[in-house]
Amino acid sequence: MTRPRGLSSNQRKKRLRRSSIHVWIWPLGLGCLYSSMLLRHYNLASREGSIGDDRRKNTSVAPLSSSSRSRQLDGILSKYNLTTAILDRSYPKIKIPDVERSMAFLHIGKTGGSTISLHLRRGCRRTNPLPCKDRNDGWILNETATSKRIEGYYHLEDIPPDSLRRFTTIVTAVRNPMTRFTSAFAYHHPSNAIATDNIVEIESIHKFSCFPTIGYLVKAGMGRAEIPWNMAHLRKGRPVRGSRVFVRNPSKVSNDVQYNCTELAFAAFGLNDSWTKADGDVADDIHHPWLTHMSFNYRRYYRSMPSDKELIVLRNNHLWEDWAEVNRLLGGGDADTTHPFQENERNVSGNYRMKERWTIQTPEEQLWLCRLLHEEIRYYIMIVSRAINLDEDDLWEALNDVDGMCSETRVRIA
Repeated sequence: MTRPRGLSSNQRKKRLRRSSIHVWIWPLGLGCLYSSMLLRHYNLASREGSIGDDRRKNTSVAPLSSSSRSRQLDGILSKYNLTTAILDRSYPKIKIPDVERSMAFLHIGKTGGSTISLHLRRGCRRTNPLPCKDRNDGWILNETATSKRIEGYYHLEDIPPDSLRRFTTIVTAVRNPMTRFTSAFAYHHPSNAIATDNIVEIESIHKFSCFPTIGYLVKAGMGRAEIPWNMAHLRKGRPVRGSRVFVRNPSKVSNDVQYNCTELAFAAFGLNDSWTKADGDVADDIHHPWLTHMSFNYRRYYRSMPSDKELIVLRNNHLWEDWAEVNRLLGGGDADTTHPFQENERNVSGNYRMKERWTIQTPEEQLWLCRLLHEEIRYYIMIVSRAINLDEDDLWEALNDVDGMCSETRVRIA
């Protein structure tokens, strides 16, 4: 530092002391000011946070008004030519006094119905002897109010109108229509026969040759088949179960029509009305080109549900929660919700070969699948809406789940 001229020694010392003080005072002053600002900001943030918590608490306590929720629901429902008013008016909830209830289980494929059927005394077709011992090996029946009271069981069959007349209440299980369909495709595909232990006929192998993956089926359904013709020629083949071969009853063997891949895709998606009613009562009739869980869909089953019947629905993603609630509804108290899997039904999908073949690979294919299942989604919504054990929040959850897979904006962003 340059020594100041014309100052005495004492003056220079005083000036140096003042300079030193200034050097320390300024940082201290700025620090105090900054600390004060931080403290003020923290207090404001704390107050705002407290207010925000209160607002969140109030929001959780006070649900949206009926009109506000209806507007949100209608925004999605309109995509399927529905509104909350239409659902309330045309598809109302029918409630039956408990003392008057007589119940049947309508088993829609790939929704969790097989697992639920293991809890039922009547968990097999009408033609099977009771109890369904072949279905109950390897586990102890969890006897519940629902198990005791369900008297009818329907699966993979066109239900005659008079068949449900004696029942007041229908119990069924549902699942997101897109995941249900892709699960059904994988379950029936001959490539997974060893995992599922399904009986696979030669004709089925020929037909599935059109669709080595779910993507091929979706493209064919949109009229863009990459494989034009299947191998379903006029043959009398032997059904195959896993690695074992079984000779089909010769009396049931008939000439099989050769369908092209587009026609088979239309049948799988239920786009050809001439195939919505199969010949015969049970699904093993071979005159229909595509009798599987895919073609036995929500639309097909819903048309079997008279509008004056009470409907109870078990959601696949809340299966045991809904099962327990239904048992409470029927006066059975808390039900045992232990999974009662049979050995041949445990982790079936986990044993599928080449899992990428059974999942949608591109956003475009996902949106095409939603378009092809548009009517399926509509019937799915009507079933959920009619369920007496589900409310508007449950309907909103189901709609939001579907919209997450079918909204073009949300699908392409994901």
